[in-house]
Amino acid sequence: MDLVVSPYHLVLRQAPAMVALQIADRVATLLPEPARLAGAADLRRAARMAPQYQTLLDEFEWLTALWRAGVVAGDLDGRSALGAVRDALARVEREEAWGPLRRFIDVDRFTGDVRALDALAGDILRAGPDPAMAIPMAAGLDAFALAGGALAARGPAESLAQRAELALGRLCAQVAIPAVVQGEFSPLGEALGRPTRGQRTACQGKGIEARGHRDRHRRV
Repeated sequence: MDLVVSPYHLVLRQAPAMVALQIADRVATLLPEPARLAGAADLRRAARMAPQYQTLLDEFEWLTALWRAGVVAGDLDGRSALGAVRDALARVEREEAWGPLRRFIDVDRFTGDVRALDALAGDILRAGPDPAMAIPMAAGLDAFALAGGALAARGPAESLAQRAELALGRLCAQVAIPAVVQGEFSPLGEALGRPTRGQRTACQGKGIEARGHRDRHRRV
């Protein structure tokens, strides 16, 4: 099973992210990246020029082993999460039905230039959300999940807009999954945090041992 998780949830280790890492074989998210990315040198250069981007990379460091193993990724089967968000922005620009949203959206926020990269990283770190970034990100990630046959992990409805959106849906089922949030490890996490078969296979294939919540969620 594949799950798509917002970077807003991952950076704060909120329930949607922590549950997804317990039950999914692959977790996809959006990781902001510079417009020109040919290798690690470009990431380091962008981080030097955009301090909030450097901080965001540091906050994602705890996922490094899973990222290298392909358990956490920025794409699914060749489809890019960042590309899906940019496609959502393009739809807002060209389709009349989305016209009312245009005054909230700044299409330059996802271009990958230094100023845009720093602003997007800052919003993710603050758990924003600035509508200029949160709206296209939510729309793009939902479309990305749908196109890839994945599920989109969402948090509880807190804002008025989120509650209105939730009311449009239909509850099909409920399940309770214990999870450790906003932390790296606890005895509860060790008892419950067993890696899925897909995660174990991916980690072993890259020489990474996946033994449970403590190893999967510690800083590496």
